[in-house]
Amino acid sequence: GGAITAADYPEGGEGRITQTETIPIEGPFTPIYEIQGGLDESPLDGELVEVAGYVTGVFPDLGGFYLQDGTGDGLVTTSDGIFVDALNGVAVGDHAEVRGTVAEFFGETRIVDVAGIEVEDTGGVIAPTPVTLPLAEGASLEAYEGMLVTFPDYLFVSDTFNLHRCGEAVLSAGGVLVNPTDIAAPGDAANAVADANAARQIVIDDGSGDQFPDAVPYFAPDGTLRRGDAAKDITANLSFSFGAFKLQPTEDVSFERMNPRPDGPDDVGGNLTVASFNVLNFFSTIDDGDNGARGADSEAEKAAQLDKLVAAITGLDADIIGLQEIENNGPVAIGELIDALNAAEGAGTWSAAADPDYPGGLEATNAIKVGIIFKTAMVTPVGTTEVSEDPSFATDRPAIAHSFVAYGDTFTVINNHFKSKS
Repeated sequence: GGAITAADYPEGGEGRITQTETIPIEGPFTPIYEIQGGLDESPLDGELVEVAGYVTGVFPDLGGFYLQDGTGDGLVTTSDGIFVDALNGVAVGDHAEVRGTVAEFFGETRIVDVAGIEVEDTGGVIAPTPVTLPLAEGASLEAYEGMLVTFPDYLFVSDTFNLHRCGEAVLSAGGVLVNPTDIAAPGDAANAVADANAARQIVIDDGSGDQFPDAVPYFAPDGTLRRGDAAKDITANLSFSFGAFKLQPTEDVSFERMNPRPDGPDDVGGNLTVASFNVLNFFSTIDDGDNGARGADSEAEKAAQLDKLVAAITGLDADIIGLQEIENNGPVAIGELIDALNAAEGAGTWSAAADPDYPGGLEATNAIKVGIIFKTAMVTPVGTTEVSEDPSFATDRPAIAHSFVAYGDTFTVINNHFKSKS
């Protein structure tokens, strides 16, 4: 995943050169493990080399293939595989000889400016190297860069933020990752959790550098991939890009539904339901490219966004909802959402708490804000909206609070955008 264009390739070239010379490839051959070396960068960076090995993965959308030494050097500190930045009709199992230049491509060692590729034999088999996370202390995934690897244990989906954009998800061994400050105090304790998280995670990619793929990968038959789902025996070439090691699968990957979506929240009694909902930058202001608006680019896009928001919010069946990431333009954006909800559920069903008084005006704090909406037949607002200037939270997106009366009791709802913690 991630956008890689021709401009990213060394020497300003196309980076996907097929055979351009007629000079036979005769050796001497430089072993791939000597090119990789035992450090993050190749000791032969910039040198013209001839290499030989078996093709373990071909990725047209990445513009090349992975080549691996047939025997290796037997050392766990050096990789036996490398990415060849060319496409020339090779297939998995081919024994290929390549002439090209060693280069570090955004942290991944590659053979680029390929001047020749010759296939000497076919049908070779390279067994994938088993890898288990977390690695032993002092070990690094760098030792497997470019190799065909397999992860026999379950890897759990911890993050799907980039799935629709880059076709990738964060996987973790031993269960899903937890935000360090959810379970540990900020400082040394939380840093230790962060280090442990980093040691047991890896990214699964879709073998492409394209953004917003037409078909989002790894969806289950029900059309989604959920945090907590897991897959085992993932076999892939190990790449490195955009600061992370990534699995480029060479076999189909099927995730098991380990975290089924519940039909609804557990019944805890009570008379009211309070919920939280991030509207993901709902702006009444249309983004014209220059006005800093973060939402829809057209009225049609905004209408589609509103339709989705209304369906999701009404589906919550909640009486009070704390909203995050709504445009900070007074009653305008939140008012458009209220109008859309009332159009769906009846005039006057929903209302919104007014913005709090804030030094300099709340609209001066940030492009987005938090808000509170409620069903008028279920609760009665009391007093005005209050605002927190507690420095424990980001003061440019301050938390707000409002009190309500229902069933003879007065209670207060506090809404904070936790992503905005200082």
